[in-house]
Amino acid sequence: MKHFFFLSLLSLICLCLQGQTAEPLDTVYLLSGKTVAGVVKDSSDERLKILVPKKGSPGEFKADFVDLELVFSVKYRDGHEEIFYRQDTLFGHYFTPQEVRYYMYGERDARAGYRCPGWTTGAFLTGFAGGYFSPGIAFSPLPAFAYAGI
Repeated sequence: MKHFFFLSLLSLICLCLQGQTAEPLDTVYLLSGKTVAGVVKDSSDERLKILVPKKGSPGEFKADFVDLELVFSVKYRDGHEEIFYRQDTLFGHYFTPQEVRYYMYGERDARAGYRCPGWTTGAFLTGFAGGYFSPGIAFSPLPAFAYAGI
């Protein structure tokens, strides 16, 4: 019983120490559904400057620039969110900000949950077989197109 309480206390201390080492970062939501975590420094008319943490080097950052056309919104570390997307049909932005937010959720879910190893392996084998068994023939991509049609 003593060991249980000791291990519980030790794990609680480790969790507290781990939570204190990571400082909160700003989150940039891109229209593609991806997110970028970093410190937003500047937003000009065309670009957004973000300091992204370097991998393997805690406390060091590298500067990165993102076009504002690709940015939906920025959620700052203090909790408020600034939306950069504007509905404007002249530039092809037909959807409202809420509809674009739903689209981004769908993109994120598709990236996280869609896997098709069987179809990918079949496409690779069909393309390889089409190139291997019919070199120099004009219709060698035909098996690959037929597989894609299926």
